[in-house]
Amino acid sequence: MGIIYVLRNEGGGFLLGFTGSIGHSKILQAELIAILQGLRACWGNGYRQVQVFFDSTLAIAMLKGSVPQFHVYAALIFSIKSMLHRSWQVELQHSLREGNAPTDFMAKLGADLPSVQLQHFTEPPSGLAPLLLADSLGVPQLRP
Repeated sequence: MGIIYVLRNEGGGFLLGFTGSIGHSKILQAELIAILQGLRACWGNGYRQVQVFFDSTLAIAMLKGSVPQFHVYAALIFSIKSMLHRSWQVELQHSLREGNAPTDFMAKLGADLPSVQLQHFTEPPSGLAPLLLADSLGVPQLRP
């Protein structure tokens, strides 16, 4: 299972990226790990006004609502909620998976990595820049 995040500026330009393989896991778990890692990267790099787009309505509901302390992903959810309560502005937003070609591109990079390997990017990987530009201009893109 791959996890990814792409940090972009207000114009849609690439700031940082991360992709990796966490072996066999559930989709929700991978989504929550990516959210936590992305928030940590934002905080660590001094970004204090953040919009988080992800395609899991279930994850949004869990992060905005209450979760039993014995939920299988309680530790991850509580870690994310702890990050959200820091002194910054974070907005959680749903995005259709089909509408985020840059993230899909990064996920495919992560899926090709050996199990439990992570890769950080300070420059966009080859092939990502045109997708970022098209996305920032609102050009619709079809998934293969």
